Amino acid sequence: MGILARFFGNRVRSQIENCRSGVSQTLAIFLCERYANQHGDWDIEKAAALAAAVTNELFGLPLSNAKGRAFLQVNGPLVETALRKIKDEPRICHIVSTFAHYAWQCRR
Repeated sequence: MGILARFFGNRVRSQIENCRSGVSQTLAIFLCERYANQHGDWDIEKAAALAAAVTNELFGLPLSNAKGRAFLQVNGPLVETALRKIKDEPRICHIVSTFAHYAWQCRR
């Protein structure tokens, strides 16, 4: 267990979870806007569903509702393709890598 976790325990874990939630929600909004612009014929719900699926896959989170799980089941290849394209986004990679590094350091 890392030194911060020894001193602050659950408080640090809670703050990490809050940070992850903020990062993933911000990323989902960013991706939703991007997907809506890239796919002009999509409604905002489809762009939001893709953004949520990509963000959850990126952070290793389960989809929280049946609608999201159904979207992932039908559009799995689209989600995988979008997820692979994240590697070409240096700002996103930096944000996610930095968060993952700090989260890992605090949990040790």
